[in-house]
Amino acid sequence: MMFDWQVRKATSSISLNVPPGSLVASDFFQSPALSDVANLSAQSDAHLHQRLKPKGNSRSSGTRYPDTITKQQYYLNAQGTFNDTISPSFTVPIHIRTIPQIPNLTILTQTMTPSKRLVVVLELSEANFDDEDALRRALHGADAIFCLTNFFDQNSVDSELYRGLNIAKVASEIPELENFVFSALPDARDLFGGEYQRNLPYNAKSYIKEGIQKGFPELWKKTTVLYVAYYHQNWLKYAAQPDGSFILRMPHPGSDPVSMASSLDTGAVVDAILRAESKYHGHTVALVAERLSDEKKLAIWAEALGVKAVYQQVTPAEYKKGLQAAGVPVALAHGLTELAEVIARKEDYVQAPGVIRGEDIIERNYKLKTWQQYVKEEDWSSLL
Repeated sequence: MMFDWQVRKATSSISLNVPPGSLVASDFFQSPALSDVANLSAQSDAHLHQRLKPKGNSRSSGTRYPDTITKQQYYLNAQGTFNDTISPSFTVPIHIRTIPQIPNLTILTQTMTPSKRLVVVLELSEANFDDEDALRRALHGADAIFCLTNFFDQNSVDSELYRGLNIAKVASEIPELENFVFSALPDARDLFGGEYQRNLPYNAKSYIKEGIQKGFPELWKKTTVLYVAYYHQNWLKYAAQPDGSFILRMPHPGSDPVSMASSLDTGAVVDAILRAESKYHGHTVALVAERLSDEKKLAIWAEALGVKAVYQQVTPAEYKKGLQAAGVPVALAHGLTELAEVIARKEDYVQAPGVIRGEDIIERNYKLKTWQQYVKEEDWSSLL
């Protein structure tokens, strides 16, 4: 496959956002990672975090900046609301540049502690991932980039590949860049004897990864690949049956485990990667909170809501037919069917041998959110 990102002209825009937990650059800090740093929509597409260096201290000086953090909590939601609870005693200014899904936002807030020892600047811009110049403006001066592309924005491998390689090209030109974290998925084409060749969301990420390796070898040397499990937030929410019960239909055995995690825990792992500086360059890290079957997940959900719910395994052909009946194009329906088949497997392919477990590198006191916790906290009123 040719990785020439200049040959097509996509028309729509997607956006950047700040990931939970990655507010600070790695080499400023030696204390434990910040936990519960941000609360964001799972639909973000790519992220930038950037530090501002104090005057008089060059990167090459080897100066370490003192810090003791009791607890910092920043909450940023899809409406751009910013709230903070800060009790730091360090002097490093933090600059977060985020290109959000909401257009026409500029500087959101600037916060200083009462002691005036810390300045937090949260900046929102807008960029078109199809426009290299827009990306250059958005990513200018970045020390670390967390890149998460979005297949479902256009339901197109071509579009996601084009945008992912645009980001990679611009990132490769940034002299200050020290870390590039790429959110990816295992290559489904190589799994299970090559049975699944058209798992489109997985394939798109794999093509981008391949393109970075082949087209931007210097950027690849700074890259850490992050495999993410199936997000709790992406669980399909089916409408109730006429009698008030629920049926979950999927093309895989209900007893096979699914690797699960909360999207809001992504930042804790990214934060740990960045704090380790170059330690994880060239490595793959996985975010998995637990492995739980759909039958077990459904039972937990039904008990928490006080409803009746059953799991029903259907054939891949039946699942694909259902998607097409709902208006999904044939090729996409096939790709989504393969996706649904792959996510539940006895083999833990997300945390395969050689992959570093995210839970092993995050702050010791940080606990990844379980499915049971997510169900308890989520608002399910729209389904009841």
